[in-house]
Amino acid sequence: MFRSLGCFYPLGIDLSSTPVGHLGGILAHLLTMIFQDRQDAGLQLAACLRHLPLVNPVVLGIPRGGIMVGLEVACQFQVPLGVVLTRRLTSQKFPEVSFGAIGEEGVKVLDQATIGLMAISDPEIIRAEREAQTELQRRIRDFRHGESLPSLAGKTVIVVDDGLATGLTAWAAIKVVRQHHPTQVIVAVPVASPTSVRKIQQWADAVVTVATPPNFRSVGEWYGDFNPNLSETEVLAALTQANAPLNP
Repeated sequence: MFRSLGCFYPLGIDLSSTPVGHLGGILAHLLTMIFQDRQDAGLQLAACLRHLPLVNPVVLGIPRGGIMVGLEVACQFQVPLGVVLTRRLTSQKFPEVSFGAIGEEGVKVLDQATIGLMAISDPEIIRAEREAQTELQRRIRDFRHGESLPSLAGKTVIVVDDGLATGLTAWAAIKVVRQHHPTQVIVAVPVASPTSVRKIQQWADAVVTVATPPNFRSVGEWYGDFNPNLSETEVLAALTQANAPLNP
């Protein structure tokens, strides 16, 4: 059922001296696997990341679900948890389908194939960008008090979300992070569609997933408890919890 047995490392990371091989022994679990919730998913993801040579790591979650998963990763590695902000671009005709994403600092990515297939006009794209930008600026104020990203130069940045469906928001997040000159950008998610992983491989130094099911339809179906309506209060509490030990 699953293409990856435990952890999926699709790029050129040297794993010859790591204990990844034993992860195949949990096949029976994976064949019926479902994450209990984002906390469980974050713990499993952290276990996968432990097998990588992470130098000077920092975790950046994509709100909202990515913050809850990133909390567990950051706590396991005892590193800071920050926020990288993106917003999906959607059409009023097909609000459930993303045709692009924007990120802070002027980042924009567009899926031209989807735009063509859905016959989305330039005015529709402009409208979607304008609405997304308004929400993006509000989130910068709420999640980072209006401040820019911290220094990422020389760091291994782990961009975390609760899953990859289209990969568009992760792509935008990577572009934002690249502007800050990190040593590496690793995208880490509990579950992803094979198509989205192939896309993200083009822009990230590494992609780490717990599972990439070929029958992927949506992120939420792989969680026992997937709350699509996480509140900003919960997200802010997670950020405080993750960073409190680092800022006594």
